[in-house]
Amino acid sequence: MQLKKNKNVVKYRKPMNFNIGVIIFVIIFIYLVFNVFSYLTETHISVYEVEQGTIAVNNVYNGLILRDEKIINSDYSGAVNYYVKEGSKVAYGDLVCSVDENGDVSNMINEASQDGSTIDSENLAEIEKTINDFLYAYDGKNYYQVYSFKDNVNASLSEALSVNALNDISDYVASAENNNTFHKVITDVPGIVTYYTDGFENVTVDNFTAAMFDESNYSKNDLKTNPAIQAGSPEYKLIDSEYWNIIVPVPDATAESLKDDDTIKIRFLKDAKEAYATYSIVGRDGQQYLILSLKSAMVRYVSERYVEIELLLSEETGLKIPNSAITEK
Repeated sequence: MQLKKNKNVVKYRKPMNFNIGVIIFVIIFIYLVFNVFSYLTETHISVYEVEQGTIAVNNVYNGLILRDEKIINSDYSGAVNYYVKEGSKVAYGDLVCSVDENGDVSNMINEASQDGSTIDSENLAEIEKTINDFLYAYDGKNYYQVYSFKDNVNASLSEALSVNALNDISDYVASAENNNTFHKVITDVPGIVTYYTDGFENVTVDNFTAAMFDESNYSKNDLKTNPAIQAGSPEYKLIDSEYWNIIVPVPDATAESLKDDDTIKIRFLKDAKEAYATYSIVGRDGQQYLILSLKSAMVRYVSERYVEIELLLSEETGLKIPNSAITEK
């Protein structure tokens, strides 16, 4: 007997198997695509470090310094030795220098002053204090101060050694003084000693001219570079007042902004020191001049005729935020 063939075939369906690894990969891929798309389309925010600072209008000018300066001329001719360093204060009767007509005593002073072992403990302590003060206040941004420090130390050493040498040969000095060939120069009024002339000693706030602000024509005569002196020639210069002036040519707009006041704060760019000054404004030949009057800090700039200053007119202190960080005005 032949069997009938069954044509109703039912296909076997395989059960669905979920691959967890593929699912995780797809999720991660979608996540990465979404983040890349978001990064490319969103507005980026920059990060800045905000610091405390000062915002000020630039008002930097070069000023002419005027002081009460008196040139002391020598009464004698001969070799000169100095015993007080530049910018030192002297009292009545202090020894400033000496003039040796023959030059013998001066040579002995110069030779004896080369021996550093003769310096006493008091002078060593003063020089050590000068060095420590410099080290404490040193700032690498103002490297030029190293040269001023070097000059101050050399001047202090020279002063101390010369005074000691003068004392060590006191017998020779007394003999030369008796013969009227060696002369000690002492001060008759107190003040601050300087050793240069420049022709501005008699300039005042009433007789200055515009040509005086041209530094290319300025020349300075250093008196200490001359080993000998002639009678009647400058020996040293004495400043007998702490009051001084700085004359600054300013634009008309600056002069106009200052007309309603008489006190201003300034900054000296040489050493970043600040001070308050009273002022007046005068006009000459179409130029406005700001005349600053100060009664302190003059000794710091006693060797300068010109000084660069900043007028602190509109200074604001706070957090300095760049313009690019502002999202709305």
